[in-house]
Amino acid sequence: ELKGIMAQTMGDDYIEVDCIHDGGADDPSHTNVQVQQSHVIVPTMDRYVSSVVEIVRMAMQQEKSPKIVVFFVTARMVQFYSEMFNEALKIPVIELHSKKSQSYRTRASDNFREAESAILFTSDVSARGVDYPGVTQVIQFGLPSSREQGRDQS
Repeated sequence: ELKGIMAQTMGDDYIEVDCIHDGGADDPSHTNVQVQQSHVIVPTMDRYVSSVVEIVRMAMQQEKSPKIVVFFVTARMVQFYSEMFNEALKIPVIELHSKKSQSYRTRASDNFREAESAILFTSDVSARGVDYPGVTQVIQFGLPSSREQGRDQS
């Protein structure tokens, strides 16, 4: 199913890369076999903001102690939705993006890593080489800016 989506949304020249070298996608130890993956198509941009809120709230309700990473395509989107959730909706989220200082990003990343239950709103700054234990869901709003980003976020 995911390969079909990739074929529809990526250019004809995309390639599939096995970074784990564990026997391929048919091997039951392969991450993408163990993790349920799905997608939602927002019918119109008029519903984008409300869809973000609805999807994050649904994700929160699916686990007793949810630990959710939510990727947005730009730092400004991370900032906008973080402010909306923290201030207007009173749903605490951790904000992490490239417009924040390195010390802030380190502190935010450590806070999320150590939390038993938390929500992290982030941009591609968290996509590569960052390991957060206990994550129950990863949500991507919008398409990653590159194939590598999309692969690294899973």
